[in-house]
Amino acid sequence: MQKEIQNAAAVLIGKPLWECNRAGDMAMFQFGARRMMPSPRGVMREVGEYALHLQCPWRIRNGDKIIMAA
Repeated sequence: MQKEIQNAAAVLIGKPLWECNRAGDMAMFQFGARRMMPSPRGVMREVGEYALHLQCPWRIRNGDKIIMAA
C-alpha cells in the first residue's frame, strides 16, 4: 500500500503548496498552478492544479521533525 500511495502522490513533488484548510475531520491541500473553476453552485473559485483531500490519520515530516499532523 505504501508504494501505491508514493506512486500516486509523486505528481505533487516539486509543486507549490499554496493553500490548506479543513472541513470537519478532512484536511484539504491545493498544489501546483492556480486556476479558476466553477463550484457546484456556479460560483467561480480558485483551485489548484492538484488537490489532496485527507480524511484519515496523516503527517507531513521534514526528516524526523513533524511539520503538520492530524
